[in-house]
Amino acid sequence: MKNILILSALFLAFGARAEGPQVSEYSQTIAGNNKVGLLFMKNVVAEEASKGEKNVMTSPLSLYYALSLAYNGAANKTLNDLSLYLGSPYTELEQYNADAQGFQKSLIIKEKAAPNEWSPKPPVFGIANSAWQAEGTFKFNNDYLKTIKKYYGAEFQSLNFKDAASADGSNGWAENQTN
Repeated sequence: MKNILILSALFLAFGARAEGPQVSEYSQTIAGNNKVGLLFMKNVVAEEASKGEKNVMTSPLSLYYALSLAYNGAANKTLNDLSLYLGSPYTELEQYNADAQGFQKSLIIKEKAAPNEWSPKPPVFGIANSAWQAEGTFKFNNDYLKTIKKYYGAEFQSLNFKDAASADGSNGWAENQTN
């Protein structure tokens, strides 16, 4: 369990050294991400340890951005609950989104660094977001789709989740987005 927490702490600290705008500009977003990530990891590690698992890999940042996408489509109690869970002190959703977008951009590393003895390839770090809708159930609101595209670069996809082959579509999308 200690290895997992160390890995997480290194990842969260890594974000503070990323190129781009000073990370302190996004301190509220970082605090929310850390809160969500550490709570998530604590619960996942405890659950997996109870099953005898010794090595667990999670992506707290992915969870944070997935919940941020949901936050933009939420209303009433769900909106309030997500706001509290995400640690969002914002009264304006647009400001929350702008800071989440800035933080996301500050983390992205393109192939700039020179290879070295520890890394023959330059490090690359990117973030890809998408919203998936089950065909024939409901339609995402157009304003929601515009917002998640603008702030999160999120793509929109529609799939027939009852068709086992639809997993190929989402897995293919993920494969095309990753290095």
